[in-house]
Amino acid sequence: MTQSSLLRHVMQARVSIIKSLMVLAALVGLLGIFDGFTAVVLWPLIFVQMASMGLGRHWLLSLLRTLLLFFLLMALWSYRVEGVVLGDGFFVHANFNTVTFMGFYPEHAWVTIATLVLHVFIEIQFIKGPALWRIAPKRMWGFTAVLVGALWLSPMPHFYEKMFAAPEEGRALLSLEQARKTLKKNEISTSQLFQDISNVTMKKQRNVLMFYLESVEAQYLNEERFPGLMPFLTELREISLFFSDFRQNRGAFTISGFFASQCGYPFEIFSSEQEMNKTLFYRGTQHLTCFGDVLAQMGYRQMFAQGTSLDFAGTRNFFQSHGYKEVMGSEELTGSAKPYAVLRDKPLYDRVFTEIQKRHQSSAPYHVASINFDTHDPGHSDKSCAPYGEGDNAILNAVHCLDQNLRSLFGRLQAEQMLGNTLVVFLSDHLAMTRLKNVEGRRNLLLIHEPNMTKGRTIPQAIYHHDVPKILFDVLGVGNAPYYPLAFSPLSEKERAHHTKADLVKALSRVFETRRQDRLPCDAAVSFHHKKNRFTYNERPTYFSPGHGVLTWPRDRIAVIAVEKSGNILFKELVHASDVMLRLTHPQIHRVLLWGYLDQLDVFDGAEGDYGYFWGQMDEPKRIRQLVQEGVVEERLTCGPSQGGG
Repeated sequence: MTQSSLLRHVMQARVSIIKSLMVLAALVGLLGIFDGFTAVVLWPLIFVQMASMGLGRHWLLSLLRTLLLFFLLMALWSYRVEGVVLGDGFFVHANFNTVTFMGFYPEHAWVTIATLVLHVFIEIQFIKGPALWRIAPKRMWGFTAVLVGALWLSPMPHFYEKMFAAPEEGRALLSLEQARKTLKKNEISTSQLFQDISNVTMKKQRNVLMFYLESVEAQYLNEERFPGLMPFLTELREISLFFSDFRQNRGAFTISGFFASQCGYPFEIFSSEQEMNKTLFYRGTQHLTCFGDVLAQMGYRQMFAQGTSLDFAGTRNFFQSHGYKEVMGSEELTGSAKPYAVLRDKPLYDRVFTEIQKRHQSSAPYHVASINFDTHDPGHSDKSCAPYGEGDNAILNAVHCLDQNLRSLFGRLQAEQMLGNTLVVFLSDHLAMTRLKNVEGRRNLLLIHEPNMTKGRTIPQAIYHHDVPKILFDVLGVGNAPYYPLAFSPLSEKERAHHTKADLVKALSRVFETRRQDRLPCDAAVSFHHKKNRFTYNERPTYFSPGHGVLTWPRDRIAVIAVEKSGNILFKELVHASDVMLRLTHPQIHRVLLWGYLDQLDVFDGAEGDYGYFWGQMDEPKRIRQLVQEGVVEERLTCGPSQGGG
């Protein structure tokens, strides 16, 4: 080898080392920014991303590295938000348009964009220049096997299983006959599950204020661990019912906490995360009788408020389906339709006070529920709040600020004498996602303060979110309350009658599936809202959107509602235009409602217009009933002579 050739190889080696260090520094920096060093399952992805540089130079290999980087970023985001890599919450909320919520984490969003730009730059240089390092052909198979092994240790197999693999046999729904046998074995009758609530009673109607506290744990009231962090709630605990063993259900995300604490069943009642996703966004939970339904039956005026978008995770649809006539989110409270718009805790509680004050002027009982946002990671504190300690921990500052805001609100309500006949409930939506992960004995918070209560009481029995409705019914003195077989109230029971066992949960899931019947008959009054992706029928909204009601769906998607001859809805989903006709091969389909840009479908060739809806049988002449894309359009679903009534 000549001296010039040797010098060239040395220079190329230096360049390769520099590029390799740049890539490694960028990847390690990503882990640091997303607090991902402790997520061991992410390290194999870092190794694969680095080692794949040695596979050679080809556009297919560049595509592979790009896909690997996207997966790594997705895993990092899930870890940053949930505290676990690709946990249950990710698969419930996972959708392309959910990336708009990156606006809540601007620093991480900019880092993500910069990483992708840097990756493109490196790949261009990599394709044009020599490989960062070379793998001898005879060692390529061994090297590839190492990479595959590393991927096997990464979150990728779990991701594939959740997103694409067939349901596990253990989680598949039973037959209806098997389900009924299981319920009978556990002495549960189906008539109990769906009992009439028209005869519910209450000893004395009291107003109810329910404060869901985002990511707040009972540990925050531990004066030894967090002295002076939440002095108001710590003081209130001494004159309230305090449930000291409030454990976390599976599924530590807000909508699962709402669902369980309102409807008396844990998240596991859904056969899968995808099933929960479809139910909350498309199918609805009207087949269940929840806390709000009972209070509505007794004449309560109910509202729910939160500072973020109600259209994320099906929150609006859920509360509107269960007796909450008024629901307020960021769009209603701030006037902004941006998915990441937020009303901070202090102005949110100012608005809650105004709404309570308004309702207190009436003689009718009321129930006002709300959830704050500022204690969600990464944490936000109002400028008016005193910091906690040295003020160097954003989450603890936010928790301390929340306590100050609650003290202020509580004091204003007392000053206005609005708490004399009011039950006040403070409860966690779930455990903190990214903090205190390595602390043992973590518990959610549940405080119930009754009017004129002067002495507290600690309830030591273990409870879960799905026990909350039964506990509240006991406190309120509700008679003939709905039957929740998995729920337990230590206020009226010595022990839990039924535990959350897999066979019982599957049996309940199967029975509930048969009761999720909804009708869309001929002559139904409906409305369409293009920008909100909202279809309303039977005076109840359904949101069709990959962004859960946040963004208008892509042009190539069609909203499909298939109806059988009796008028019962078989399914309602958002379907890619190329798959619509395949989806409509179900033999029981009698009529169908299609909504969107229907000119994409071959069956509408020759029809006038592009955007609108079709309602009828598939063998009818196809006509697009055109709709405008501004505001709400009200229609009536008339049927042709061949269809008859329904």
